[in-house]
Amino acid sequence: MENAEKFLAKTAKLLESQGETIDNKPQSEEEMLISYILPGMENSKEILSGIYSQKTRSRKGILGRIKGFLHQKLINIVINVIERPMLKQQKFNDLTYKAIEILSKRKK
Repeated sequence: MENAEKFLAKTAKLLESQGETIDNKPQSEEEMLISYILPGMENSKEILSGIYSQKTRSRKGILGRIKGFLHQKLINIVINVIERPMLKQQKFNDLTYKAIEILSKRKK
């Protein structure tokens, strides 16, 4: 516990030297939702973009074409296996984001 207090004191001193302060006041649950969870969920909207960005590089020759063909088949298999659960997760993330956003706007 003593180390944590020393660390916080050093951090506060560093921030003060840069003209900033530590805000230790407790936030309400609504403020925390708006400050942290909504931006995080907004950034998670494009969760599937990573699996579609995989491309095979073009290779020359018969062996290169076979390798490219097999590589593309493996990519397609992985996409087919991962896609359905990730689509469900993305839909859940989108609906949760919209619900939290609507509730926070109603409360204001």
